[in-house]
Amino acid sequence: MKKSLLSILLCLFSLASLCQQSDSIVIVKAFDALTYSGAGGVHKLNDLPQMVAANPEAVKYADKACTNNTFALVFIYAGGFLIGWPLGTYASGDDAEWELLAVGAGSFTAGLIFKKVADKNARRAVDIYNSGARIPESTSFNSELGIGLTGNGVGLTLRF
Repeated sequence: MKKSLLSILLCLFSLASLCQQSDSIVIVKAFDALTYSGAGGVHKLNDLPQMVAANPEAVKYADKACTNNTFALVFIYAGGFLIGWPLGTYASGDDAEWELLAVGAGSFTAGLIFKKVADKNARRAVDIYNSGARIPESTSFNSELGIGLTGNGVGLTLRF
């Protein structure tokens, strides 16, 4: 009887400890962009400020990441257009304006720099949020399993 009761308690203890979920965010690199896994699914960078809303310091970096990402997209798309226009003109046999290609290359490079800074700020926001993320006390199960003295002698003790 004691062995079966102890087995049941150990099973419940292990089940209760495995059911705890933290609210941390995981960064997943997908092809050329970062996605954020947590809070019930996979999210894009624009959802990051809402995901880390509980930590004001993390929100600050998440907002910076979104702003830098917007600038990056503007510069990258403009640079792509300014690179593609002279190349298309040259491919059609007309005289190309190579200055546009140089400006486009500079714009594209600036966009890549903004993108790198946005990724850095997003990682910093996630790191700050995860360092402050804790399991809520209402769902935590603080217990201690050990060998000790019981009323009937030496045995396993489970303290809540």
